[in-house]
Amino acid sequence: MLKNLIMSWLRGRPRLYDQHGEPVEAFNRFIAHIYRTGSTKLGSKARKSYSRSTAKLFDYLVESGMLDQDNPPTPETLSNALRMYPRFLIEGCHSDDLILRRIAIALKIEPIERESARTYIAGVNKFLKVSRELGRKRENMFGQAINLDIDTDYSEEERQRSPQEIERITERSIIAANMASPMKRTTTSAPLSISRGGADKPREAKDFPYMYIEGVIETCSPRNKCLFYMMAGGGLRFSEAIAAKKPLINASTRKIRIEDPNNNRRSHEYSEESKYAWKGRDTAIIYMFEPLKKLFFDAYAEYIAVRPTSDSDFLFLYEDNDHYGEPLIECSNINNLNGTLNFQFKNAQREYLRIIDDITGVLNPVYTMHSLRHFYGMWLRNRVRVPGRHSIGLELSEIQIMMGHRKLSSTEIYSRREAELIELDLELADYLTATRIGNDNLALYAATQYERLASEIRKNVHAAIASRNSPND
Repeated sequence: MLKNLIMSWLRGRPRLYDQHGEPVEAFNRFIAHIYRTGSTKLGSKARKSYSRSTAKLFDYLVESGMLDQDNPPTPETLSNALRMYPRFLIEGCHSDDLILRRIAIALKIEPIERESARTYIAGVNKFLKVSRELGRKRENMFGQAINLDIDTDYSEEERQRSPQEIERITERSIIAANMASPMKRTTTSAPLSISRGGADKPREAKDFPYMYIEGVIETCSPRNKCLFYMMAGGGLRFSEAIAAKKPLINASTRKIRIEDPNNNRRSHEYSEESKYAWKGRDTAIIYMFEPLKKLFFDAYAEYIAVRPTSDSDFLFLYEDNDHYGEPLIECSNINNLNGTLNFQFKNAQREYLRIIDDITGVLNPVYTMHSLRHFYGMWLRNRVRVPGRHSIGLELSEIQIMMGHRKLSSTEIYSRREAELIELDLELADYLTATRIGNDNLALYAATQYERLASEIRKNVHAAIASRNSPND
């Protein structure tokens, strides 16, 4: 079982997804190659073994921080992590190396015999070899592949390489090349890329604009409307949303759960009252807030009324003639499905914003579906009010749990404070210091300032609506 990644088997082939729900392309290219008819002499058992071995390697790399785009490793660190992998397998949670032991405990890796480790390393080396071959065909930028050796004497002091040599070896390795090479992705998330340093660049907004979200989604088909509101209102990753189960959505109590076997959303830590197992699998609560909750359940009722008749528990089904009534998640190519739904989502944006763009002369950007998850994080940080608090927005630690992030640093990417709210908070703090007023008066002052901000937001929204409804000259 993987901790940091999700591996699903669709029509006999495995696919690997990161915690953003995006495909791990290096792994999936490898799988496409070894399962392609005539491309390899591997039997079915060997293919499955190599698939699992390579997936475990990626899980190890994620846990060790090697695939963290916000804090990329140095070439020396990455090279060392790869060379230590055989030792990691053999020693597991009893390793004398503190870092390896910590990673093994986190991944629940017990020590294995050298002969057993050979099986894992064989799969990893096959992955490295195939990736090199595919890389040469694609970009001609790959050099010699790393070949891991299970018989290394770990008590032997390794020769110290110069930083230049380490960097050259690492950049020529297949895994590093996959991380450093440009990849076509449909979202802003790039978990397999490594920054080459330089000055910090300002982050572009990745969240879908809240003033347009209802208008855009309402133009979509009932199925897509339900899917997009689920992602926006519940902060679900694409892979989580298309795997949603109809029996886990209760329209009467307005509650939603999703399967959480890997504890990505900390369902294992729920109180006994909050735990709910479905068919033996742990489930996690999806938190929605008004008015997004109402928008979702309205869309859900509309979709259920026209949903294809099917015995499948999966909520989202195909509606075309070729695959009518089949679950979307069981499609043969998740990449194509992701691309198709992104295309439909972008078309809805272009159609809705066309008149506004014509009137204002400003072309609004179009966003991918993953922007809906960013929207959720921003909504929780800047729009949700908890009774008894003087400021609007949830704490990052609260949002981390709701979004299913393992690290708080990931939540920070999704949930920044908006400039006007930061300014308002500073104004409140300054007023409190200057006047030394009590909590009641501070609450009244805060209410007045938020009313002023609300008035400005209403004015901007009404102006946008008026622009859209104006006749196009």
